[in-house]
Amino acid sequence: MPDQDGAMSPFIRWLAAVHAARWRLAHDAIGRGAVYQSRFKSVPVQTGQQLLTVWRYIELNPLRAELVKRAELWPWSSLGASTTGDDTVTLGPPPLATPSDWIERVNALQTVGELAAIRNSLDSGQPFGDVAWAEVAKQETGWRPRGRPPKRGRTPFSILSGEKGVRPLF
Repeated sequence: MPDQDGAMSPFIRWLAAVHAARWRLAHDAIGRGAVYQSRFKSVPVQTGQQLLTVWRYIELNPLRAELVKRAELWPWSSLGASTTGDDTVTLGPPPLATPSDWIERVNALQTVGELAAIRNSLDSGQPFGDVAWAEVAKQETGWRPRGRPPKRGRTPFSILSGEKGVRPLF
């Protein structure tokens, strides 16, 4: 279990690799594709309120996917476990207390703007918070865009066609 800053990513990577290898072996699925879709997502979050927004986004996944009528009815979530008293999975204490009306807040669907901001942050790995803070956090964490950098300059065929990146048909 990670017990210091920066230890979570390597721990999750190790846990996922060990679990995937054991699952493939147990289900005779070696060489038949990925067990997980992608790595877990982790981004810096500015305030406690914004942390609750991201937390709500996560707890809402089964409701958004129409797997349950209310988020707390999903048995494999921390929200579901907290409402049923299920202690099969022991979670550490949360970094902040949830409001007394947390279950109702979770079940109130998020706005299009909230969803777009959270998804943009998670998809790009950018810090989640106001613009000025996010820029400072990017510099402090050494954040850079994921994936391949964009192509620069012209392609070999652009000289002939006069358009950037367009290949002539004949």
